This record gives sequence, structure tokens and C-alpha cells, in this order.
Amino acid sequence: MNNDSINHYNDNEIELKQLVMTLIKRRRFIVGVTGGLTLLVIGYLLLFASPLQYKVEVSFLKPSINSVTRLNQLTGGENSIAQVQNAVFTSFLTTLNSKVLQKQVFIDGGYREKLGREGIEIGDVDKYIEGFTNSISITKAEEKIPGVKLPHILSSQSSNPDVVSEFLDKVLSTADSKTITTIINLERLKIATRLTELTLKRSELLNEARQSRLNNIATLTDSAALAKSLNIIESNLNQFNKDSNNMNLNIAIQSGINIPDWYLYGETALLKMVLALESRASDNAFIPALIPINYEISKLESLSLDSTGINATQLYQAATNQILPTNNRSIVMLAFIGSFILSLVLVLLMDAFKDEDFTSIQKGK
Repeated sequence: MNNDSINHYNDNEIELKQLVMTLIKRRRFIVGVTGGLTLLVIGYLLLFASPLQYKVEVSFLKPSINSVTRLNQLTGGENSIAQVQNAVFTSFLTTLNSKVLQKQVFIDGGYREKLGREGIEIGDVDKYIEGFTNSISITKAEEKIPGVKLPHILSSQSSNPDVVSEFLDKVLSTADSKTITTIINLERLKIATRLTELTLKRSELLNEARQSRLNNIATLTDSAALAKSLNIIESNLNQFNKDSNNMNLNIAIQSGINIPDWYLYGETALLKMVLALESRASDNAFIPALIPINYEISKLESLSLDSTGINATQLYQAATNQILPTNNRSIVMLAFIGSFILSLVLVLLMDAFKDEDFTSIQKGK
């Protein structure tokens, strides 16, 4: 039994040595097959694989306090700085995320040509732009240090990081400008609306005062005509309190009983009053309600809504890019291992067929 085990061990040792000798003998074949197939895979990756992809990022924060304070002053200062800051930044994020704005920036900036896609057919341009803008995302940075302001990140992926960096910067600045312009224009609309309301109210007051003056002129003219018809030419005011005979009239005046103008003033005075009313250049001085209205109109007209120095965001970090990891190395490694194993199999098959042919020849003899 021990002899059988020894013989079996010796046979295995001989076969292992023969296998090793065969592999050594075919080493050039193994190296050639392994290297050749690996080089073919590398060549394919270089010629036909997708180019390196980059992730491009731009970081930004809420607008600065100085910017928000100035904007709040222009818009009346009705809200707190924090409220204005949040409202402006929310509006900015909505504008920044607009695919319509991104597409417009892409077209106006000629980025299709800059990215080398000018040969795209007309019918496919919109699809290409849509695919490009869909790769853009807005996220908030993860908190690493408590209490530190966290920026938002505008990012995209491309094989042309320089052009995409330029594009993201342009989208950011365009959204900033559009947000502030929208706010300023809205404030201008509010001011214009308020001015219209004040102007209409002013016109109403002036028309009321003019109509009241015309009514007074008509009343005084009628009184003057009546006084003339009754031959009351001069004023009778100097007749009061001359003697006791006018006691009843004096009592009547003091007790508030109306005495006709034609009797009190006479034709001459009434006509002079009519002339004074007709020659009045303006009724403004006789309308107290116009004072606050004219003051507010003057204040609104003096406002200068200049957006210089006002922003809806502030840059945290300019555009940066990093290479996205690829699986090319893994593919090359798998190709190397696979081709090496294949070469070993081929060597074993070749050796097996060779031994079989040799045995067949011996039997034929």
C-alpha cells in the first residue's frame, strides 16, 4: 500500500514537472498572447473609449449684508434684513435653476460651437441643449464645521472643463443680474402705480376746488345781479350797531341767522369778489389735503433705483474641476489576466494535441 502511494506521488511530481517545463518552453507564446491581447484592449480604449469626464463646480452664498441693506433701503425698508436676504436668495435660486435661462445663456454664448458640436443637425440641437442643461445641478454643501456658512454648489459634468467652467460662471452672473433687475423693476412698477394713484387723487382735489370756485363765482354773480336790481350798490355792513333800531338785525347776525350776500356786500363788493375768483392763477394754496400728496409725489420722483453694488448672491469659490474616476484600469487589468489565462489554456491544449498525435503515430507503426 505504501508503495502505491509512493508511486502515485512520484507520478504527480513528474506530471507537475512536465507541466512547468511545458510552460517554460512556451513562455514566448504565453507572453506574446498575453501582451498582444492586452495591447489590443488598450488600443481600443485609447481610440474608441469616451474621453475623460470632469466634474465642474462653482460655489456661492447668500447675498452680503451690505448688498441686502442697500436693496432694503431702495424698496422701502419694510422688512428685516434677514427676511430680505432669504427672499432675494430664494428668488435667485429659482432663476438659476430655470432651464429657460440656462438654454438662453447656452445659445447666446455660442457654447455649442465652443464644445465642438456645431455639426449637429438642426433637429437635434434642442435635444443636445436639453441634455446638456439636464446635467446641471444645484446642491448644498455638506456641513463639516458647525456654524460655518454652507455654500450652494452649481455643478455639471463634461469632457471640456474649461468651456463648462465659463458657462457656469455666465449662468451664475446672468441669474444674479436678472434677479436684481426683476426686483428693481417690480419696485419701479410699485412706485409708478403709487404715483398714478397720487396724481389721480391730486387731480380730483384740484377739480373739486375748481368746481367749487366756479360755483362760488356763479353764486356771487347772481347775488350781484340781485343787489343791482334792488339798488343795493354798496355794502351795508357799516350800518350794523349804529343805533338801537338795528338791534334785532345785530341779534340776528350774532345768533347765526343767514343774511343774504346781496344785502350784506352790495353789487360793488360782490363783483370784486367775482373778479378775484376769476383771476386766481391756482387753487393749490386753498387745498390743505394737497400738502402731504405733493410731498409724497416729490419724494417718489426723487428716488433713484440704481442696482449698482446690489447682488442676489456672492461667490464663495470660482469654478473648479476634477477628473471623474473611470474603469479603464480595471478593464486593462481584466484583459491582462484573461489573456494570460487564455494563453495557458492554449498552451495546454497545444501540448495535449501534440501528445495525442505522437501516440497515434506510434500506434500506426
